[in-house]
Amino acid sequence: MTPLDAREFLIERITAQAERDAVPLGEAEMKMLYFSETGDGVFEWKIKGVIRNARAAAEESDEGEAWENAVETLRWEDTYLPRLIDLAGKPLSAGESVKAILIASGLIAVVVIAIVAVFRGHLR
Repeated sequence: MTPLDAREFLIERITAQAERDAVPLGEAEMKMLYFSETGDGVFEWKIKGVIRNARAAAEESDEGEAWENAVETLRWEDTYLPRLIDLAGKPLSAGESVKAILIASGLIAVVVIAIVAVFRGHLR
């Protein structure tokens, strides 16, 4: 059974039971049955940039603390939205970006120097 077959099997059984129990499922509820946290990579890829921009805008307008409080509050109620926000990551400020680039460049330089030193010692 493929994951798609498994999903269809379970959804068919759940919706049939909902009908038998006289518990009507609305359109949004039906969509939730088809939702997959791992299978909707396009949505996640698309929304990550939007989330980073929204967080940056909140921080620029002095709403950064409210943003963080809202995320922490939701962690107790909703696992998906805070997960998306975590996956999106926090945008780096200009200073942090420069610092990250300098650190990466420094590490690369150290590795190159170490490689040259090792080869010079072995080639003599």
